[in-house]
Amino acid sequence: MEKIKQNLIINEILTIADVAAFLRIHRSTVTRYAKSGELKSHLIGSRRLFKKEDVLTFFDNQESPEYVSRRTS
Repeated sequence: MEKIKQNLIINEILTIADVAAFLRIHRSTVTRYAKSGELKSHLIGSRRLFKKEDVLTFFDNQESPEYVSRRTS
């Protein structure tokens, strides 16, 4: 059971390449968002790592305004 928990935690940690592939954007774009603070990241040594939940939150916050439904009174 402990091994399963460890695997789940490891699968929740993503590299820049993982995030880029997941969001279908270039690695340098991921780095730019991370350095600006728009995408939460963790710098461990020289490696920048991301929690999957933070990437999903970032994605949810990137809603395009032309597709947001507008309420009319």
